[in-house]
Amino acid sequence: VGNFGGESFGQIDLTTATVHSVNTAYAQLMVQADPNKVVATAKRLGVRSTLAPNPSLVLGTSEVSVVDMATAYSTFGRDGRRIDAHIIGEVQDADWHTIYKAETGPGEQVIKPGTARAVNHALQEVIRHGTGTAARLDRPAAGKTGTTQDYGDAWFAGYTPDTTAVVWMG
Repeated sequence: VGNFGGESFGQIDLTTATVHSVNTAYAQLMVQADPNKVVATAKRLGVRSTLAPNPSLVLGTSEVSVVDMATAYSTFGRDGRRIDAHIIGEVQDADWHTIYKAETGPGEQVIKPGTARAVNHALQEVIRHGTGTAARLDRPAAGKTGTTQDYGDAWFAGYTPDTTAVVWMG
């Protein structure tokens, strides 16, 4: 496992690793973690794809849909409460009467609020100082960029307190 451009960061904390997309830090963490527990957490966050419980999972070796990514990231912004993503939030007729509105409700608590807040902090730093500065807004925002080997795929998952958006190109 290597970092972009072969860059070495030495010993760093996870927030710094997240801000700068340091693959080696997350690869080392995944070796120490139980990959089965990581898969179980991803499932609780709303990932429905089949995930291989191996150390390379953290580097994006399993395919995950854009909708599943949106569900997972919105869970962080809601203090650990999951609401499944929806493509269409509301439909109005020509007279602006709502004829469909997606139900959201309070959601299910799937991770501890403190855990979600720690993730939010790291992902806010990505927007402030890291690989996601192009997504900076005039209000609180958090997000994460990601690319695969040789830029075959590029991702951005971002959220504000009330909206989550995920973009994939590949």
